[in-house]
Amino acid sequence: MSIEIAHITKDYGKKRALDDVSLQLEHGVIGLLGANGAGKSTLIHILVTALAPTRGQVLYNGRDIRDRRSGYLEKLGYMPQSPKFYKNYTAEEFLRYIAALKGMKHTGKQKIDELLAFVNLTESRKTKIGAFSGGMLQRLGIAQALLNDPEILILDEPTAGLDPRERIRFRNLVSDVSQNRTVLLATHIVQDIEYIANRIILLHEGKVCRSDTPDALCKEIGGKVWVVIAAGRDLEPLLSQHKISNIHREGNIYRVRMVCEEKPHPNALAVTPTLEEVFLYHAGEVSL
Repeated sequence: MSIEIAHITKDYGKKRALDDVSLQLEHGVIGLLGANGAGKSTLIHILVTALAPTRGQVLYNGRDIRDRRSGYLEKLGYMPQSPKFYKNYTAEEFLRYIAALKGMKHTGKQKIDELLAFVNLTESRKTKIGAFSGGMLQRLGIAQALLNDPEILILDEPTAGLDPRERIRFRNLVSDVSQNRTVLLATHIVQDIEYIANRIILLHEGKVCRSDTPDALCKEIGGKVWVVIAAGRDLEPLLSQHKISNIHREGNIYRVRMVCEEKPHPNALAVTPTLEEVFLYHAGEVSL
C-alpha cells in the first residue's frame, strides 16, 4: 500500500490554502502539525475526496484516487474534526447505522463487540450517546472509523476539547491502532503526536516546511534553544526580542527558554530542543 501526495495546490479564490504539497505516507503514525489555518483540514478533505485540488493529485497504489474513488474509500477510515452523532442512539445502534451507511452488509454483532471493547466502551454500549463525555465521543468516533478495518486512518484534530486524562488515553489508543496501518493525525497541539508519531509533517501557510522523525527535527535546531536566568527587570527585553517557549519563575528570578539563531545573552546556556521548540522555530508559534 502506498499513498503519494503529488504537487497538491488548492486555491479558494485569491487565497492559496495549499501550495505545491508533495508527500509520501507510510505505515505508522504520521503527525500533520500546523497552526490553525495552516492548511491541515484542506489537505485532509482532499485526501478523503471531499475536495478536489486545484492542481496535483493523490495517488493510491499508483492511481489517482479520483479515478478509483469507491475502491479507495473502502480502504479509508475517517474521523472529522467535529464528528456528528445522533444523541438518541446508543453506541451499539450508532455503529450498526454507520456500518449500513458504508454498505457493510456483513458487519455483525461480533465486529461491533470487538470495536466497543477496543475503545473501552463495552459497559456503555446501551447508553444513549447524548450522555457521553467528550472522551467517550472521541473513542466512539475512532470505533466508527475502524468499522471497515481500513488501511488508512485519518484523524482531524481528534483531541479538541478533551481533558488531559482523556487526551493521554486517546493517544495510547491511536498508538495501538497504528500497528498495521497508516494513521494520519492532524493537530495544532504538539503533545498529541510528540511521543507516538513515527514522522512529523510540519505545515506552515500551506507549505510543507519540514518532514522527518521527531528526533531528527529536534537535532536540526540543536544550538538554537537557550535558557537564560533573568531578573524581573531584564525579562521584558527578552520577551520582545526572542521567541519564548517557556518561562518558569523561581522567587524573583525567571528561567526563560527561548529559540534564537545566536546566543541571546552572555549567561545563556544551550539546551536540548523539544518538538514544541521545533514548531516555534519553523512556524513562529506554539500550541500547548
